[in-house]
Amino acid sequence: MLGLRHMPQHDMRKGQTVGDALAVVWFDIAEPDPEYEVLDDPRSVFNQGFGQGAAKFNRLEGCWYDDGSVFFVSTAAATRRTATSTRTATGRGSARSGSTGRARATRAA
Repeated sequence: MLGLRHMPQHDMRKGQTVGDALAVVWFDIAEPDPEYEVLDDPRSVFNQGFGQGAAKFNRLEGCWYDDGSVFFVSTAAATRRTATSTRTATGRGSARSGSTGRARATRAA
C-alpha cells in the first residue's frame, strides 16, 4: 500500500497542489484477502496498510504496471484532481515494503 515518505498516515483526500512531486514508500500487506465482518476490523486491507503508515486516498480509480513503473489514479470529486504515482521497480512488477518512488498530482481532464 502506498504512503508518503516522512509523512505517515497522511490524508491525501484534500489540500494537494497540482504538479507537486512527493516521495513515496510502499508497504506490504500481510493478509491481502482477510476474512472479517466489520469494516473497522484491524485485519482489513486498509487498516493493515494504514497502521504501517500508508496514506489515505479518495476514489482510487485504477492501477497498472508498465515498463518498470506502477501507476495509479486517485480523484477527489470536489476538485477533480488526479494523483498519479510512478515507481521504478527493482524487481519485475513487485512493490515491496521500503520501495520508493515519486507521486505527482495532475489535473483531471
